[in-house]
Amino acid sequence: MEVLNQNLPAEIQMNILSCLPVKSLLRFRCVSKQFRSLISDPYFVKFHLNRSLLSKNYQKVFLSSFPPQSIDYESFLDNHNNKNALVELDCPSYSYVSVIGSCNGLICYVDHRVYGQSKVIIYNPSTRVSKELPKPPNPLSVIIAYYGFGFDSSDNDYKVVLAMEETEVFSEMIIEGQTDLKFYMLGGFDECLYALSPSFTANGTSVEMWLMKEYGGKAFWAKFITIPCDVTNTCLKPLCFLRNGELLVANDQRFNDQIKLGSYNTKNKGFTRISSCSRSNQADLYAESLVNPTALT
Repeated sequence: MEVLNQNLPAEIQMNILSCLPVKSLLRFRCVSKQFRSLISDPYFVKFHLNRSLLSKNYQKVFLSSFPPQSIDYESFLDNHNNKNALVELDCPSYSYVSVIGSCNGLICYVDHRVYGQSKVIIYNPSTRVSKELPKPPNPLSVIIAYYGFGFDSSDNDYKVVLAMEETEVFSEMIIEGQTDLKFYMLGGFDECLYALSPSFTANGTSVEMWLMKEYGGKAFWAKFITIPCDVTNTCLKPLCFLRNGELLVANDQRFNDQIKLGSYNTKNKGFTRISSCSRSNQADLYAESLVNPTALT
């Protein structure tokens, strides 16, 4: 390390270090004051994050089990006996958690404690650093609460949005040339907004995944994939494409607290189970990052 410190310019050191996983970077911060200063620098944190998001080499799945877990799904696919692929996380949670969303390596979730004492927490699974947010309003008349979490580039800050209603209904979207479609989930996939819609035909029930595209300056919805429900069995959540080209999906078993993580082959319509986690009913993809939740305003 000393040879690296003395002979290489800071720009080259930064390029080399930005290719490393967060676990290694946290160890390297103890090597020298120079390394600690470089790895803690906000510019390097952003540089490392951008490389992590583009390369997709250090993406993992957060599972809302008790305690919460992280799974390195690519390592698990390469070796099903890899015991290091599934790791328990020591994030603040006193009961089951509901995942709000993931953004830039941060997981935002609700920690459900005793009635009226739920906490909204932003957590970095890679650094194990967390921040508890001020308690949101919780009117007794509200039955359904929807949260959203993301990054606002206009003021360079992260935002948690809370919307509430008294009843839960399917939302509708207009598809040009077709009847109105009802969807039960919106989310982000491969830098696009997606919507999931149930489809009922003579051939059975399936789930259609629609992506919002843009052409000629206009946004439109395009059907991306249809997955038979005999494969998913219930509500699914698409996460990302794997190295082998298959689609990583979370088969959400909300009613028996079990989630099945698997890969879907779009050509032969086959589903391969990666992991089945009891006492877990939600999953979300995250990229390793050094973003510090406690530094958020």
